[in-house]
Amino acid sequence: MKALQLKIQNFKSDDRAKIRDMAISTASGCKLSDRRLVADFLTEYYVKYEPEHLLVAEGGNEVAGYLLGCFDTSRCRRIKVGRVIPRAVTKSLLRTAIGIESL
Repeated sequence: MKALQLKIQNFKSDDRAKIRDMAISTASGCKLSDRRLVADFLTEYYVKYEPEHLLVAEGGNEVAGYLLGCFDTSRCRRIKVGRVIPRAVTKSLLRTAIGIESL
């Protein structure tokens, strides 16, 4: 069996859906039923605010993995708490996908 050759490159907007799918499928211990909310919590900050710190591993023209990071942890927390999380929860509530117990 031949080993898959991976190529590491910068995030492209075309990678967003696959990264979100991977984030959802690998999230452990999450009891939320709204998969889009989970993906928003895990990836949205990096996709919107620091895409330059989002690396993607590709193999065979498919996303095989990703690595997220932030340059400034304080800024990351501030934006997540002030923008990302409220927006994600609001969108989820509008989809009526979560109940009050999830919040």
